[in-house]
Amino acid sequence: MVQWICRQPIRFGGLLAVYFLLHVLVRHHVSGALDYDESEQAFLSQYLQMGYNSQPPLYTWLQRGVFDLFGYAVLSLALLKNLFIWLTYLLVFFAVRHATGQPILGMIASLGMLAIPQVAWESHRDLSHTVATMFVTSLLFYCVVRMGKQSQRSSWWYVLLGVSVGLGGLFKYNFAFVVVAILAAAISLPSFRFALLDRRILWSVSIAAMMVLPHAIWMSENFAIASTKTFATLSEGRSASWLHNLGTGLLSMGGALLGCCVGPALLFGWAFGRGDEKRSSMSNSDCFAHETRQLLERFFLTVGALLLLMVLTGRAVEFEARWFQPFIFLLPAWLTLVYSTEVTRDEKFQRLVMRGAGFVMVGILIAVVARPLSASKRGKYTRLNLPYPAVSGVMKLESGVTPQFIFTRDIRDAGNLRLQFPDAHVVCREAMHLVDLKQVQQQMLTRESEVGQSGFRSPTVWLFTSASSIEDFNELLVWTEDGFPESDLSFTDPIELEVPYLHGKPEDRKHFWFASLQERQSGSVSSPPVVAAENHVALEPSNKQGNESDAVETSLSR
Repeated sequence: MVQWICRQPIRFGGLLAVYFLLHVLVRHHVSGALDYDESEQAFLSQYLQMGYNSQPPLYTWLQRGVFDLFGYAVLSLALLKNLFIWLTYLLVFFAVRHATGQPILGMIASLGMLAIPQVAWESHRDLSHTVATMFVTSLLFYCVVRMGKQSQRSSWWYVLLGVSVGLGGLFKYNFAFVVVAILAAAISLPSFRFALLDRRILWSVSIAAMMVLPHAIWMSENFAIASTKTFATLSEGRSASWLHNLGTGLLSMGGALLGCCVGPALLFGWAFGRGDEKRSSMSNSDCFAHETRQLLERFFLTVGALLLLMVLTGRAVEFEARWFQPFIFLLPAWLTLVYSTEVTRDEKFQRLVMRGAGFVMVGILIAVVARPLSASKRGKYTRLNLPYPAVSGVMKLESGVTPQFIFTRDIRDAGNLRLQFPDAHVVCREAMHLVDLKQVQQQMLTRESEVGQSGFRSPTVWLFTSASSIEDFNELLVWTEDGFPESDLSFTDPIELEVPYLHGKPEDRKHFWFASLQERQSGSVSSPPVVAAENHVALEPSNKQGNESDAVETSLSR
């Protein structure tokens, strides 16, 4: 198997493509509800702006394009994410293969990322900007390796270098750490230094600057929106004592790094932990491979120094493992270069990694399916178990129309409803900086709705929240009415919807609250009296693609 792949390295990319396509199909069929990052992208993609929140806008722009091509569906979300992950594995493979001339080393470096739980599992569970940043970091690494090895460097590599830096700056703000670290490491090594000191590097700088400038202007004008959430997360649990903050920050950072590094370290350490003296003399035989190894070593050291400086300020006390993912995914590549001679000669280790990778891939696919399917047995429902497809059908049935405007409290609700009603304008209280209420009010006054069951015409507006208490819904109601004082909005009494969880027990139900704008006759100022709904409605929607329950019995109570 190993030799078969090595003879035609394109086969490696093909096998990886099959694996990630399976992830796309599994995610599409397992649930029609969205996790947090997915719902955020589904909601934000209805707007085309220079900035949205604490993350740069490029991922949302691309997601909007994928939605336009393939439709508003879970498939579109899974497709973009897995494309980035697939490209990351491929670029690591090509970078190490180019540095060493050995396809097997590229395969080991690439598959070694499966030993990092944050990369192998969390990337598929619920991440977006982070996986895109992994991709662009691997692209930058590949560009630097190619430029360092070629004596006659094509100008296109300088163009691609600038593009990769620009893309990274528009994917995630912590990509700045990657750029500083990899350039500092490259400038310290002869092969890479000559490439970076070429005057064509100004092309790279110019291209990157032009790409990030529009968003940089937006960020300077909206710094609080871009930074508040990140600073709040970093300083969560911070005290007045600098020494206490230092200790807390070091422990948090160390714990997050340990969780990311322990898998690859154990794999290579167990196999080649002995015989360091022999390894050292062999590794130096290939000069450029040795310099590439040093490039990664100095890259990690520089990133570590930057993170340590953050901790030493006493302001960064809380770190999450996903923040290290754009750096630490290259650890298996470094370990492969460290033990390059042993890996090349040890066919038993090669087979071990290939078989182990296969088991991990199958295990992850099973876990992706089992996570929502086994939630009821574990007694812990996930966001993928929330019955948004079913409750959307109930609300449409109850109101008799498709909504034109939906107002929600949080982004999770907003994204899920946007997925179910892609033609509706979803307004979220958590993201009011994205919308001009006066424009929304004008749209509501000018647009006509479909003809409802009662025969009246008015803008079709829904209020919706997944909160459990009526107080939370009333807060949303007051906020909506106050936001449109000139519209004289009048909503129906709130309806409580009790819907069984997706893949859950029939007795386990999720509560939602819903109200719609009272219908009025065209040209009429006064609203007709509200017709009381039945106290109990039984609905049995079809279970398509695993998105809805087999039988949903929904209680409606005013």
